[in-house]
Amino acid sequence: MKRSKNSTTILTIGDHVDYDSYKKFDKENKFIEKNGFNYKTVDYGSLLKGDFPEIRDRRVFVFIFFPFKYWDENIEHAEYRGIYGNRHFYQKYNRFCKKLHNLLVTKLWEKEVFFINDPTNINKS
Repeated sequence: MKRSKNSTTILTIGDHVDYDSYKKFDKENKFIEKNGFNYKTVDYGSLLKGDFPEIRDRRVFVFIFFPFKYWDENIEHAEYRGIYGNRHFYQKYNRFCKKLHNLLVTKLWEKEVFFINDPTNINKS
């Protein structure tokens, strides 16, 4: 059943270096729109600078892909000499996920938001 136009936006957040997931999903934008959804995407660099796509729909499904560039620049940067995957990695990534969640909730405050993979789930075990 085809959805009515302009009722729901699918928002993806990712980095184009993620050719395995984000880039492949992003290439499906015509299929997504053909099936009655609006499609918007933003990379992490733009999002963190405050560039956010205009979303008019009341309902938004947010797909969050791994932040490769942010990870490489802020968590596992070239000068990092600690133990891979230690608690420090978790704490830095956790702070990033909280920042991302707060940013999205602030930008989409008047929307009905559904996270396909909620960034706050990193704290849940």
